[in-house]
Amino acid sequence: MGLRCATALLAALGCASPATAATIDWQLSSLDGAVLGTFTLDFAPPALRNPLIQGFAGTYDIPSFTFLGSRDTIAGETVEDYLLIFSSVTGQVFTTDYGSGEGQSVRVNESAIRIGTLGNALSPAGGVFPVVIEEVYNYDQTYFYCLQYEEFYDEETGNLSFGNCLQGGSDTSFNVDSGDWYYGFLTSVGPTDGVVPLPPGLALLAGGLAALGLLRRHQPA
Repeated sequence: MGLRCATALLAALGCASPATAATIDWQLSSLDGAVLGTFTLDFAPPALRNPLIQGFAGTYDIPSFTFLGSRDTIAGETVEDYLLIFSSVTGQVFTTDYGSGEGQSVRVNESAIRIGTLGNALSPAGGVFPVVIEEVYNYDQTYFYCLQYEEFYDEETGNLSFGNCLQGGSDTSFNVDSGDWYYGFLTSVGPTDGVVPLPPGLALLAGGLAALGLLRRHQPA
């Protein structure tokens, strides 16, 4: 009876079998070793959390797609894992007024960083993994300009001056792509997958239970 109760206690405390960690913190760096940022990755189910990456074209802090062990292509390279993180400027509109009816407006369709592992998929065991990194910046840009200004002619001086814009025009370029790609590394910097050791007191209890079980099995009938 005592053996069964103690075994049940261990099970209730989560110590009847080894546990594993499936959440890793990762550090992204460029090929020259410059640290770009970090994020947390859950392996089961796959999910990317708490990203903060400072790339060359923006800051990326909104997790999106996370595909592990699913081949894809980034910048012409075949990758084993595909991670996508957006910038907070995605979907925003930025307008600059130069005055006199002139200016420009930029709508950001997508500002994101794509990260793909080369050769091997990320592992809960951690390590260092070569990656290809692509920063994408896609936008619509509209230029505003004046076709006809209000005119003022000074008969005394013969000078012609211009006032407000009477008729404006605009030109728009859609889906303008910008950005760059480069190589780098993902390095595990947090917990790695492995057996979680028993606390000392429970380890002794488990050892005692094992010994007790052996003694009882060897008791004469």
